[in-house]
Amino acid sequence: MSVALMEVWTHNTDHVKPTAYSSVSTERVVSLIAQRQAGHPLPNFPTDSTAGGDHCFDWVLEDGVIWVTLTNPRMVDEHLVTRLFNQLTGILSATGRSIVLIDFSQVRFLGTITLGQLIRFEKLLRVRSGCLQLCGIRDEIRPIFSVTRLDEYFTIHQSFPEAQRDFYDLALRPASHGAKGRQQS
Repeated sequence: MSVALMEVWTHNTDHVKPTAYSSVSTERVVSLIAQRQAGHPLPNFPTDSTAGGDHCFDWVLEDGVIWVTLTNPRMVDEHLVTRLFNQLTGILSATGRSIVLIDFSQVRFLGTITLGQLIRFEKLLRVRSGCLQLCGIRDEIRPIFSVTRLDEYFTIHQSFPEAQRDFYDLALRPASHGAKGRQQS
């Protein structure tokens, strides 16, 4: 199955703007284009990444921040995790953005491959003068971050709303985004 990057649009009373992107099959894109041409409304949010049949994540671009929610509770399969981070890298390229928050609140099992990919992704964002922060680390997987000391490497927020507040504060600050640093409580 081939995969295309599709832009999802929302319609405001004044204008149309892109709000999210999703990796979907080319066949699905063709189907959506046909629906649109026939005058049928396009489906709304949430968008997702289901390449290969595994639902990996939802994401939205809002105020220059890519908000990612991991939706697969088992982030242990090498192919799934590699595909996830390849798709996230594609989203960076497609949007031109480099500030990312990843929500782990639905993840119950985490493999070392995920940790390695997180570090690689953070380094990629740093090269682009970007920022990666995490939130929603569940009690089941928190020890993995502690033992590997990644809780000191990444900025980790307790909850998504807390991370949102921090990111909006970050957007108002001068350009030093530092992805490393503190764990929020």
